[in-house]
Amino acid sequence: MRFRITRRAACIAPPAERGLAWRAGPSFPSQGCGKGERLGNADKNLAGKTSLEEIKVILKHAFLHIDSEGGLVHLRHALKGGASCVFYGPTSPQVYGYSENISLCSNVCPIYCECYSRTWQKKCLRGKRICMESITPQYALDKIIEAKLL
Repeated sequence: MRFRITRRAACIAPPAERGLAWRAGPSFPSQGCGKGERLGNADKNLAGKTSLEEIKVILKHAFLHIDSEGGLVHLRHALKGGASCVFYGPTSPQVYGYSENISLCSNVCPIYCECYSRTWQKKCLRGKRICMESITPQYALDKIIEAKLL
């Protein structure tokens, strides 16, 4: 597979099923990578089509990486690829966050489920994943703009 990396592209793997409602607009191309059908409307949908080495190149050179807290965020940090905009729900940014990143958290749930439940990855203690669902695209965009990344 051949693809061109530009510093004006964002690598996006948004949380939930809202897909690329997280996009900043047509002048800001996005490349979806990782797994999942929810990336179907990315400018370039590379989900399931990239090797780990190719994902490393994308993460290293993307202008911005937008993702929920997880492996690709940690990989980008290890590669010294720059800032990521990270959605935190059941995990704590104080434990899993990095100083260069934009940490997006909701204050609707006062606890981090990971601290209170062994099944936190599968089941929300409050039943609705409100910690993630309450983070709006506008809030995320405002924080990205505030950090002068757009």
